[in-house]
Amino acid sequence: MQKLLIVAHPNLQGSIFNKNIVKGLSNVPNLLVRDLYALYPNKEINEEIEAQHLLASEQLIFQFPLYWYQAPSLMKAYQDTVLTKRFAVGRENIQKLSGKKMLLSVTIGNTEENYMQGGRIAMPVLDLLAPWRACARYFDMEFQEPVLSYRCHDVGGELTETRVQEMVGKHTQTLKSSLSI
Repeated sequence: MQKLLIVAHPNLQGSIFNKNIVKGLSNVPNLLVRDLYALYPNKEINEEIEAQHLLASEQLIFQFPLYWYQAPSLMKAYQDTVLTKRFAVGRENIQKLSGKKMLLSVTIGNTEENYMQGGRIAMPVLDLLAPWRACARYFDMEFQEPVLSYRCHDVGGELTETRVQEMVGKHTQTLKSSLSI
């Protein structure tokens, strides 16, 4: 079964977590990785090519850091270009994604406590990801439980190499257990 990992990080090679998560998935069989910022530095997404990859895959994994409570801009552009233009018009197009699995893999700079009631943000990350659930539902896709990692922003030197590797290992292992291998 083909799996498609769509990565959106404006500086993947300079990232602490996202690049290592992608690297940790490199041995997953039948996984195609699409790094949107590397593929589309001009931000003009090729709708045809991306639609072909979506159609050829049974499981879609969207990997991104949470930026101001949402995915980076190129991930949103991907949604607008590929999902909306290609698949959202006409019942026959909507059905082309039916039954596929959607899995979100999200790194978050802040603490989980700040997203809980009484926290600084006081809105759970799962609530912020509601548009993704709605998208999956619209296309009759199976929305899988997102894989979330908090405290992925190094504030005050807290993130030692050992701590990063532990966090990446846990995130990657959780992702692998969610993939249909």
